[in-house]
Amino acid sequence: MANLKLMTAVVTATSLILTGCVNQPKPGTPESAALIQEKKKEKATEALEKRISEAPDWYMNPPRSDLAIYGIGDSLHSDLSTARRAATLKAQAAIAEATESFIASQTKVFFDGETFEATGNSDIVDQVIKNVVKETRLIGASIKESKFVPVDGKVQAYVLVEYPIGEANQALVNEIKKDATLTQRARRSEAFKELEKEVERMRNS
Repeated sequence: MANLKLMTAVVTATSLILTGCVNQPKPGTPESAALIQEKKKEKATEALEKRISEAPDWYMNPPRSDLAIYGIGDSLHSDLSTARRAATLKAQAAIAEATESFIASQTKVFFDGETFEATGNSDIVDQVIKNVVKETRLIGASIKESKFVPVDGKVQAYVLVEYPIGEANQALVNEIKKDATLTQRARRSEAFKELEKEVERMRNS
């Protein structure tokens, strides 16, 4: 009886193996190429699903604050340090974009009502904004959070970079003070005077 069961199991396994072999397309045929592509798609989908499922909460929902500007970045690379660096650069680029908008809104308040087009001062203000944004890539920005996940033989990096608004404000005041005319006009705004005081407090703290 035991031998009969063993023989039945062997026959069943052999049948399954043979069925699988029969269903496999021959190498080099269009069917084989299609099967290979399908497997590649499945593998890529699985890797993507893992990258999404492993994404940290702060990546999916970046923090917001009146004290800092945040940028997120991600990168998939075979080398950990390269993945980290690429993700950080993406986050810094996001911060630069957000800071440009923030600084532009600040300068609009400081110079509201002034006409710069005739004197060419509008170009100076634009340059001030660009210089401040440039600073965000070099000074004050730091990695707040990071996460690394192995995905299909590579490293998926997630990075959260923080840039204190105080640093942006200080850079803005410094840039405006480089031009005497801009400084004089900016100080007609109570908002700029308050910002100067805030920056001074930050320096002395």
